[in-house]
Amino acid sequence: MPSPHLYGHSQSDVRRRRRRDRQRKLAIALITLAVSLLLVLATFVYVAFSAGSGGANAPAKTAAASEAGQETGGVFCAPPGSLPARPNTVTVRIFNGTQVQGLAARTAKELTTRGFKVKGVANTQEAKAPLTLRYGRSGLLAATAVAAQFPHAERQIDTRSDNTVDIVFGEGYPQLVSRAQASKLLEQPVASPEGCVKP
Repeated sequence: MPSPHLYGHSQSDVRRRRRRDRQRKLAIALITLAVSLLLVLATFVYVAFSAGSGGANAPAKTAAASEAGQETGGVFCAPPGSLPARPNTVTVRIFNGTQVQGLAARTAKELTTRGFKVKGVANTQEAKAPLTLRYGRSGLLAATAVAAQFPHAERQIDTRSDNTVDIVFGEGYPQLVSRAQASKLLEQPVASPEGCVKP
């Protein structure tokens, strides 16, 4: 017969109770660890997805922000006397950061009739200004051709290596200028921005 414990339970009962307590504490610790690991994994996946999301579904991340209508540093200077790129040599992506349904698609249709190549349209949550043109270091002439279609566009340089231009609409966006006005602007030489570098 097991000897009675001080509090009226046998020693085997006490051992079983202690074993159950240890198992319960171990189970709680394992569950807590598993939840923590899941939270860490979810955070990692979110960050990795956010950093890697690009292509036609999100504007390219900019290397640095610019003042409205100004270039950021590092863009290649335009050769003296250069004109904006011909629209039929310029590829754009269009992003709608407004509540206006179909804005990107309508703009794509109009720019196509003006000779531009449209690579894709999408919505975005990243619009920070009424209108932003985003392009790479070698995209000055292409961006100037796009800027001829819109007044007062903010420009931002990013790390892309091609000459594509992203058009990002935000609230209060400007309308396209007339084709006649855009044609006149396309005939004006491109002034290299301050701080540009030679290719």
